[in-house]
Amino acid sequence: MSLGENELEKDYIRRINLALNFIDNHLDSELSLEKIAQAAFYSPFHFHRIFKAIIGETLHAYIVRQRIEKMASVLMHRKEINITSLSLQYGFSSNSSFTKAFKKFYGLSPSQFRNQIPDRHSKIQKVKSKNGQERLIFEKYICNINDHLSWIKMNANIEIKELVSKLFLNVL
Repeated sequence: MSLGENELEKDYIRRINLALNFIDNHLDSELSLEKIAQAAFYSPFHFHRIFKAIIGETLHAYIVRQRIEKMASVLMHRKEINITSLSLQYGFSSNSSFTKAFKKFYGLSPSQFRNQIPDRHSKIQKVKSKNGQERLIFEKYICNINDHLSWIKMNANIEIKELVSKLFLNVL
């Protein structure tokens, strides 16, 4: 029994989602192609090709981006955390390699990024504040904007139509 094209596509997406969940749950661990492919029930070679086709970026680029976004979130909310130890915790070989990747992604060094984030007690970042309770939205924005843009790119139904207009002239 073979799967139809639509069922096969759904299976690919379901299995890539297994890999994405595995990655998200193990960002602070060593993530190898073999481990992630195994989580999605693919051979490493086949998985790498399907991942790139569905997600639109390589596995390595995706992992680095997810780690940087996670670390940006930590930098925003935990000023006491040492940037060097954070970079090592999330799989960067050195603070300089992390700083270079972070700056490429956000246009700022991690310390500049941390210093530009408003104070937690400021009303910037807050949707509501009542009796000291706050709901932060900036972190969700940073972590989800690229996912949203990818979703739009993959799911947008864009059509370009050329309309012909007729111009009527009344000649007197």
